[in-house]
Amino acid sequence: MSLFKKPNRKFRQRVNRSDSEEDESADIKTASQLKKQPKSPSHKNSNESNKESNDKTSKTSSSLLSFQDEFEDSEMFKIKKSNYSKRMTKQVEKERKKKQKQEAKAAEVPAQVEKKKDPASKVWNILNGEEAEDLESDEDLEEGRHRFRKTLKSGEIPDAETIYAMKKQRQRARELGDYIPLEDNQDEPENQSRLVREDDNDRSDDEENDRINFSVDMDALDKKKAREAILNVNEERELEKEEAAELDRWEEEQIRKGVSVTQFPQTIAQGQLLFNCPVDVDERQNFIPPIIKVREAITTDMIAERLRENLTLIKDRHRAHQNELDKCHNDLLDSSTTIVDLEKKLPELEKSFKVYQQLRGYVADLVECLDLKVKLIDSLEQQTHDLLKQRAINLALRRQQDTKDQSDDMMTATARFSRGTNFDSPQAQNEEKARRSAEREGRRMRRRKKRERHLILGHNEGMSTDDEEQENEILKFNTKKDSILEQAQEVFSDVVDEFSTIQGITAEFNKWRNLAPTSYYEAYAPLCLAKIFTPFIQLELLTWNPISGSSDIESMSWFQNLVAYGYLEDYDNEESDTSLIPNIIEKVVLKKMTALVPYMWDPLSTAETLQLVDLTKKLFEIYPTITGNSKPVQNFLHAVVNRLSRAIEQDVFIPLYPKEVLLNRMIGAAAFFNRQFWSTTKLFRNILLWNGVIGDKLLKELTLDSLLNRYLLITLRNSIFLKDCLEKCQAIVTALPSAWFTSLPGCTTLPPLQNFATFLKDLALHIAADATVDEVQTKSSLKVIIQQLYTIGALDEVAYLTKEFSAILAYK
Repeated sequence: MSLFKKPNRKFRQRVNRSDSEEDESADIKTASQLKKQPKSPSHKNSNESNKESNDKTSKTSSSLLSFQDEFEDSEMFKIKKSNYSKRMTKQVEKERKKKQKQEAKAAEVPAQVEKKKDPASKVWNILNGEEAEDLESDEDLEEGRHRFRKTLKSGEIPDAETIYAMKKQRQRARELGDYIPLEDNQDEPENQSRLVREDDNDRSDDEENDRINFSVDMDALDKKKAREAILNVNEERELEKEEAAELDRWEEEQIRKGVSVTQFPQTIAQGQLLFNCPVDVDERQNFIPPIIKVREAITTDMIAERLRENLTLIKDRHRAHQNELDKCHNDLLDSSTTIVDLEKKLPELEKSFKVYQQLRGYVADLVECLDLKVKLIDSLEQQTHDLLKQRAINLALRRQQDTKDQSDDMMTATARFSRGTNFDSPQAQNEEKARRSAEREGRRMRRRKKRERHLILGHNEGMSTDDEEQENEILKFNTKKDSILEQAQEVFSDVVDEFSTIQGITAEFNKWRNLAPTSYYEAYAPLCLAKIFTPFIQLELLTWNPISGSSDIESMSWFQNLVAYGYLEDYDNEESDTSLIPNIIEKVVLKKMTALVPYMWDPLSTAETLQLVDLTKKLFEIYPTITGNSKPVQNFLHAVVNRLSRAIEQDVFIPLYPKEVLLNRMIGAAAFFNRQFWSTTKLFRNILLWNGVIGDKLLKELTLDSLLNRYLLITLRNSIFLKDCLEKCQAIVTALPSAWFTSLPGCTTLPPLQNFATFLKDLALHIAADATVDEVQTKSSLKVIIQQLYTIGALDEVAYLTKEFSAILAYK
């Protein structure tokens, strides 16, 4: 009894359908009984059997579902199906009806076949697309079953497409009386839940083999299979008959094409052939006369001609064989001669073979040895470069710091002068700055005394190079240098002289050159020697400094040994050993110079610049490989130009002070101003020492544009009232290369020097207008300025000054 009163609801009863074959068959039989159509006796028996089976099924179900009466008053538990499920149910029902009609028609076919005796009046059943799908082979069904069973056993969840295909496969199987088991046959548990979902545990198809199908007329199925078998046999026979008839018809057509010709006359030309062709009367009009080739009569001339042709062919073949025999005979003679010659040369060849084998082993061992030592040698060379680089950097930083300290002191003094403060008051300085100032003045004093001892006159403050080092720094540098040299001596200590010295290596290669000079030069041995000797030359050049110290490389041992090896008078070859030294200079010596220039060379040092320039010019003059087209030479010149540009940016500083500050000796600004000017002038002169090595265009940019017009000319205009202004101009003009002014067009100087020429003219006017200068001194100064203008090619300014001061210049 229910605790709640349930309202009376009227539900539209829907036919409950199951996926099992029993319910579907029952629905199909019920639908077929409702239709009033004439039935054959077989159909009648099947309907009666279906009724009995339905009654038994209803009884069985009523007996099994004993709990049905208990829930007659309660609501039925129903699972609401989706629209897609409804559409599939309708479609299945429609297909069932179509299948039922086809079975009814198929039952009538055997009876009609037995009544009709004429085989030509057979009735062929034409199937549409859906009916053709129903006649799929059992192999496809078995393949589908296997695939679906494998999918289910693997535990994977099939997608919608696979589920749909499985349902269609089961549907076709049910229509043909077969089934697709989804899982193994298992006995249903007795205590089965009464409420089972429609899609879960559906074993209606899997249990067909375990129980009898009461909803299908087995007699009708047997008759249906028998009818299908009879139809298949009849179809096969008809196909065999059609194929036989088609084959006979094709043979007749081929025979007709071959022999069906129009009737020929009884006698053919010349009376040699008589041809009678029996032709069917009905096909005479379709005859095509065959092409008959008539053989000509054979005569003795024809036979003789044929024999002569064969004889000619035989003679030609014989001649070819004879030529081949002669060639083989000549080859045999040549081979015999070659064997004799080779036997005579055998001792020499054996000796050469031993030499080559020995040389091959030696070269392999040498290359292996050098591969092990090259890395250690490169490491030692890099340590040496780092040591020299650190010393050069320390000197450059010290010079820049001194310039900064002096500039700060002058700025402080100028500010005191502008405020009218007493200069004798102590200046507050830290201990580090005071120490640097004391060391700087001490170094200047020592350089001054050294110039006095050597009687050097006409020196200006700022022209000397501050490269003095302290004792502890020198000791530290020498200690590291000695350590590197000791390691260098131990590099080849475990190697015999044949592999560790230039003399031993040249001796082995000299043997090869003397025994087989042709193979020696064909193997490009001279080109390889430069690379072989490179590690040994690097070791000897570890302490070589082309910037400071001795730059003579011709006195070194490696140079003397290779010069003696490269001299050979009796062999003329472009790739001979005479090019060994130039190749080494280009690839080893110039490479080392390129590595040292960027950091070790100080462009403000005249001594270092002169030594480097002299060595470079010497290499250009002596060795043919040192040319502007050489890649190592280009790398070296790029390094030089970059170092000069860096010096202009980092080391040039000229302060500008008012006239009152420069004229006041108590401040000391004039001394600092002049020192910086002469230091810049020294760099200007050192850069111009590269004239002839660096291109004129690049050299003019570095000197005239970057130094003269940017720094020096502005300084000269600021100090035009000073007495040493003319001396400064003379230093600039003297440093300029005379080759720049030999072919000037017109009466004007170089465009970058035009501003300097204008300044010289203004300086002449200033000196002539100065009343404190007597006429003799004025005349001397004007002559100097005119000579300077004439030197730089400023002829227009020379003409102007000569005309303007002609009276002064004529004064005695």
